[in-house]
Formats: sequence, C-alpha cells, structure tokens
Amino acid sequence: MLVDFFTSSAATARGRLPGVAAHDPYLVRLRRARRAVVAALVDAVPLTPAAATEVWAATGALVLAGLARHDRKRGGTGAAAAAVLAKYARTADLGAPALAVRAHLARTDLDARLGGLLGDAAESACTWLAARTGAPAPAVARALAASAPLALGALASLDEDASALAVRCAGVDLASLDAPEALEQAGGAAGDTYRHLRRRGWGALLRR
Repeated sequence: MLVDFFTSSAATARGRLPGVAAHDPYLVRLRRARRAVVAALVDAVPLTPAAATEVWAATGALVLAGLARHDRKRGGTGAAAAAVLAKYARTADLGAPALAVRAHLARTDLDARLGGLLGDAAESACTWLAARTGAPAPAVARALAASAPLALGALASLDEDASALAVRCAGVDLASLDAPEALEQAGGAAGDTYRHLRRRGWGALLRR
C-alpha cells in the first residue's frame, strides 16, 4: 500500500513532510547494498569506512531529492520520474554492488552532477561531505558519481508506476539540494534516508 512508504501521519499534522519508515523498500535495498558499496569505495577510491558510509547515505538521499525535484518541475505526476528511471537506472547493479561501483569508477566521464538530476547541488554536497569526513572533495565526487546509479537502480527495482512514484516524490524535502547539511535535521524522505543509512553503517563494516 502507498501508505507503507511513510511513517505515521502525525509528522504531517505537525507541518512536516512524512518520513521514510525503516521497512520502506527503497531504504531496504540501499541498506542491503551498503556493506558492498562501502567496501568498494574504501578499496577503490579510496575513502575511510566512515567517509564511504557518509557518501552512500548522502547519495541515497540526494538521488531521491533530485528525482523528486525533476518530477515536480514537470507536473508532479510521477511520469517524469518514471522516464528517468527507465532511461538511466540499472537494476542489474544491485546484484553485484561492489563490481558495479568499481565499473563506474573506471569510467572516464564520471560526473557527480548526474547530468541535470543533481546539477549544482552536487558541488555543495561534495564540499559538505568533504568537510564532514576529511576526505578530498574530488574523491567524494567520484564516490558519489559511482554509487548514484545503484540508488537509481534501487528505485527502479521497486517497479512503481507513475502514480506511486508521484506519492514517493511528494514526501521528499528538497531543502538538501540547496543546503546539504539539512539532511541532518530535515523531515521527509531525503533526511530520513540519510540518517537511516549512516546509522551504524561503518561500524558494521569494521566488524566483518
């Protein structure tokens, strides 16, 4: 059911966008891929485990926010979001996340802007993540660009029609595209996705 995308409507009643429930299928897919993605970013970029986890968490949130912005600018019906996923998402990446990340890192045309999906928001996000983690901004940008296709693949793998995507996009706070630090506090799907994914992520990796 569409209501399962989000947590209680109490947040909406308080004037905040609904958030993502821990069992949301998009979040579940990102969480399932997290260990492999983080390990690949640690080995191949390289980043520290903490930095790689931050990048993966932010990527999952920002890709969702970018898709929501793209769709809202085109009527908010979900059709534009569906078209982006149909054209650019690679669900096969989820079957081998580490291999997919390494393959994307090997590309010479990596761009954290993801075309127009993130646009100028990519630079501010990478600057923010670099300051948070101590990683060089160019390394963060490569990691974000290489992991973003997996986030798109996770969304596409839900096989949601346009109306379901419209509901999903409507629950996304776009503030993080202008101010990525908003992910730490913002309500709505983007902030919740970031906070869920970074929670205990790199600690679990170190206990492998």
